[in-house]
Order: sequence, then structure tokens, then C-alpha cells
Amino acid sequence: MNRKTIPVEDAARDWKDPEFIAEFEALEPEFAIAEALIRTSEEIDQMKPRTSGTAQGF
Repeated sequence: MNRKTIPVEDAARDWKDPEFIAEFEALEPEFAIAEALIRTSEEIDQMKPRTSGTAQGF
């Protein structure tokens, strides 16, 4: 896998751009939904009874 890296200076520069900040903040509702789904999934997993480690838990 070939990953492209972004220099820290370039990433920091984006956070000074008002248009970038506005676009990022506009995503807040979507991030809130994702966070709620993840948290709910974790809570459901915690409520499930623990299995003995066999395939029956699937």
C-alpha cells in the first residue's frame, strides 16, 4: 500500500482558511450522528450476554 503523507505545515495551513473551517463545521451534524451510532452499538454489545468462547456466540 502506498500512502501519501501531508506535511504538518500544509495541514495546519488548512485550519487557518475560513472556507475550510466553515466546511468542517458544516459536517458537525454528520459527525454527531456517527458518534451516536458508535456509542449505541457499544452499549448494545455491553448488554449482550458473554459466551463461553464457542461459535455459538455468533
